[in-house]
Amino acid sequence: MATAPAAAATPETPAAATPGGAAAGPADAKLQSALAQLDRIAEKDKKLTGPDQIERLTKPAAKYLNINPFEVLQVDPDITEDELKKRKRKLSFLCHPDKNRGIEDKAREAFDVINEAFKTITEDKEQMEYVAAVLEEAQQLAKRELAQKRAAAKKKNGENARIEEDLNSDLRAEYVRVTSVKLFAGYARRKANLEEIAEREKRKFEEDSEKAKEKSQERKKKQKVWEDGREKRIGNWRDFANKTTEKKKKKKKKPFGFMKVPKLKQEARRDNQ
Repeated sequence: MATAPAAAATPETPAAATPGGAAAGPADAKLQSALAQLDRIAEKDKKLTGPDQIERLTKPAAKYLNINPFEVLQVDPDITEDELKKRKRKLSFLCHPDKNRGIEDKAREAFDVINEAFKTITEDKEQMEYVAAVLEEAQQLAKRELAQKRAAAKKKNGENARIEEDLNSDLRAEYVRVTSVKLFAGYARRKANLEEIAEREKRKFEEDSEKAKEKSQERKKKQKVWEDGREKRIGNWRDFANKTTEKKKKKKKKPFGFMKVPKLKQEARRDNQ
């Protein structure tokens, strides 16, 4: 009796369960990762309707969340280009203003955020280098924080203690995601503060420059008035000097306490004396 052929490994079947128990290769691991990612996206799609997505992308805290384009599109950085396009179309459809009557303004804002995130990932190399750097930093920071959390658990409950993030990969991924959101938000606030300081300094410089300009113009105005009246002042001084000289010539001053003594006349000698 012929035996049935061994069942081929399917995407849903772990590679370890294939005939002969062959170890999973790199291709199988990558496939499993992609399928797991699609499963997470599908699960999110079930929970979030168009209005939900619009609210997610336009709420007050979204200005920090939307810095990361992968966060906007709810995909992992290693997603394939085809899957990225599908995800973008899916979200664009859910958030299209024509599909969300009554909240068209918010829908249009969310729709623009989605398109901008897709454009950033596919076209803006410089911004993506920044995003990649922050995500890498978030990975390292989360790793250190989880190690500290793990050490604290072992110290409290013994060497066999485990933390939730070690037992649940989704929780670990969420921890890394939240860490990255905090980093993006922190850098954004820091940048905004620096820009505000720079703007204040710029305004102060412009105000000081304007004041200096006004003072300079005032000095020039006074100088012009002074120069315009110079000839007149010189003429007045000359007139005054001339009048004073003439007065001195007409009036001779007498010495203090001096009295003019009259001249004595000699008496004629009397011959007959």
